[in-house]
Amino acid sequence: MKKLFLLSLLTLGLTACATSPNPEPIVEDSLTLTEDLLVSGDWGPVGVLGAYIEFNEDGTYLDSFAGEGGAPVEGAYQIEGEKMMLTPRNGEAPWSMTLGESADSLYYTVYLTADGSPKYWDRNTPVPAGSKRIVDSYSVIIVDSDAQVTPEATPKAKPEIGSPVYEFRFCAEGCEVGEIESFAGSFTGVLARTETKETVAGLEDYWYLVGVELGWYSGALIDGEPAYGTKISYAWVHGSELQ
Repeated sequence: MKKLFLLSLLTLGLTACATSPNPEPIVEDSLTLTEDLLVSGDWGPVGVLGAYIEFNEDGTYLDSFAGEGGAPVEGAYQIEGEKMMLTPRNGEAPWSMTLGESADSLYYTVYLTADGSPKYWDRNTPVPAGSKRIVDSYSVIIVDSDAQVTPEATPKAKPEIGSPVYEFRFCAEGCEVGEIESFAGSFTGVLARTETKETVAGLEDYWYLVGVELGWYSGALIDGEPAYGTKISYAWVHGSELQ
């Protein structure tokens, strides 16, 4: 039952990602794959859960995963022009990665990627405040904000009055309806705002796109569906729900 649940989450999560901002590589002449860039980078996922990789000056690396499953793998790397070859020490086949730069990401700009594998973002390269992005067909502006959601805030699927509201639930093995988790506990920060304001509850303000980090066994539901939830990485709140 546990394996089926995880498979359901991963399948639904991949479906959700297909409608989320999907960075396309934009490689510039100034972006070069070097040992210094690899060693100095903080390579990992957007949130806490996901794949990490650490490079050392002696040509070795450590590939690890935060979540369920996946033992750390050590190996050696070698830069060959515009790509890097990685040779695991556990006997697995060598594989390659390339360096990319995104103009679509909400979080970071530089990443490493391999065909069919997750991206490792350099978390030392945040998207500059003021940058414009398109999220679910809405134009937004990246902001630098330390605002928090209010206790009454609700995570919405769209930046609109009357938008469906997400409900976050923890669902362990064999559960039908899991325990409700707080929005504040899943909130990771303000990412961006809409270009125009709207009046809600008598207050004129922007709609804000906020980051959401759900646990390994947690999911987001709307009107109780789907049964085991989906993985999301962001939601919307009106400025009146920030403090």
